[in-house]
Amino acid sequence: MSKYYEKIIHETLKETGIPYRVNAQGTHAVLLACPVCSQKNKFFADLRDGRFICHNCVGDGKNIKGGLTYFVSLCRGETYEESQARINSGRTISKLFSDSKGDGSALLEKVKSIYAPNVANENNMDCYDFPEIKLPPHAIKMEKGSPAYRYLHNVRNISEAELAKLDAYEVPASSTDDLRRLAAGLSKEKIKEMYAHSGRVIFVQKVLGKIVGYISRDYTGKRDKKNKVLNSVGSWRQYCLWNWDRVKNSDRLIVTEGIISAMFCGEDATATYGNNVSNQQVSLMLSSKAKEVVIMVEVGAEINAYKLAFALMAHKIVKMVFLPKEKTEKGDWKDCANYTVQENLDLIESTPYADEYEIAKKMKEIVEQGKKKPEQKGKKDRKNYRMEKAMRLMMK
Repeated sequence: MSKYYEKIIHETLKETGIPYRVNAQGTHAVLLACPVCSQKNKFFADLRDGRFICHNCVGDGKNIKGGLTYFVSLCRGETYEESQARINSGRTISKLFSDSKGDGSALLEKVKSIYAPNVANENNMDCYDFPEIKLPPHAIKMEKGSPAYRYLHNVRNISEAELAKLDAYEVPASSTDDLRRLAAGLSKEKIKEMYAHSGRVIFVQKVLGKIVGYISRDYTGKRDKKNKVLNSVGSWRQYCLWNWDRVKNSDRLIVTEGIISAMFCGEDATATYGNNVSNQQVSLMLSSKAKEVVIMVEVGAEINAYKLAFALMAHKIVKMVFLPKEKTEKGDWKDCANYTVQENLDLIESTPYADEYEIAKKMKEIVEQGKKKPEQKGKKDRKNYRMEKAMRLMMK
């Protein structure tokens, strides 16, 4: 997506006559004067993701920072809604279809001009300045035979070969007395964090050798579904892909939602930390050397899978692999981790490549369906509901 952001930023600044320069790395447009405070070389617009900030304004307590739409609005002196309409006018699905007039190759060219590889990324995540974070208190490196290792190997059926490549940590599931002993000398916040992570395996995301984020997953089975997974704070997930350094030079990418699912999809698998894939993650995939991208589609994640396929289809050969609609004993839909590596690979091989124009048609249906807002209860209905509830309480 970076090429599209870059194009909008350059067009906006040139058409409004605002003087600027591009930094030596080619990643930011630096305004020679901020439109609000007029300070020189304090206003930076990121050409990779469209975000901007004026360090002088923010230092003075003014909220002069944000995304692409706010940037266009600020530079052009128009409302947020006007800028949003201006930006979307060039890239809505409906407009792409009308411009291509039913010609599949013309449609692909339109899509290709919007979703382009991020040259500034150079296939890496280290162009972003992530802050290094600390692991939870008393987190230790996961070793063979540890409780977290046994959970992943014996319960989740992850092979020893896969676990040997895994960079993971764990916080032991200590007894209450042990936790009290370990908590000695820690602040209240650290004690709370230690209790929250006790009995969890921690999958870390590293960039340039430093830990920038982690996913902490319960291995005791004592926590409910809502508290099973904890994520470290920050925006790192939208900029990163799990296992990226190992797969970025592969001929094929296999994209899954979760880390454990990726471990059951072979050597070329990566994970997006959820089904909602960001523009930065799309840009990384486009910049990879892979000619083919396989999207493992779990039940309930079809819409976001089509969005990803649409963004990739002009530059990569795309295959959408829909998992069988089968449930586990607990009643949850099965994901890749509920099948063996060989079963997942066989499913991939038996799935035909996606047709680009069919993906685009499906995307158009999704967009048009999204415009139909679901019916909401009116004020009168909510008032009647509150009255009925009050009457039931009075009758008890």
